[in-house]
Amino acid sequence: MTNLFYLLYYHTVIEMSKSDTNVWLKEIVELSTLYDFYKELLSETSKKVFEGYVLDDMTLAEISELTGISRQGIHDSVKRTVNRLREYESRLRLAEKFNCVKRDIEKINQLALEVKAGRTEKADEIISISRDIIDSY
Repeated sequence: MTNLFYLLYYHTVIEMSKSDTNVWLKEIVELSTLYDFYKELLSETSKKVFEGYVLDDMTLAEISELTGISRQGIHDSVKRTVNRLREYESRLRLAEKFNCVKRDIEKINQLALEVKAGRTEKADEIISISRDIIDSY
């Protein structure tokens, strides 16, 4: 009975860790993408702090030592930068538009492969998707 309890406990802790890790990884990917699109709108200090904390996985203390900014200042800077990046995206939607175009191009590529394999009826779908992309931008 005790072994079953520990087995269930271990399984729950491991699964929670995987779930937390997945959430964390998704957030890192989201923030990295937003940073790629909007980093030129940030100050040099904001870039340095954000890159250290989010992209290079440095601690607040390590960044503080490098920049001369307090750990609380680093924390506040990261928080402000994340909010700015999300605000830029909510207004400009560049990352969202990029992902839509990327999905459409992937569809075109798949359809082109089918046309190449002899399924010529897919050509109309390729034309339709490509026109949608052109009309959207």
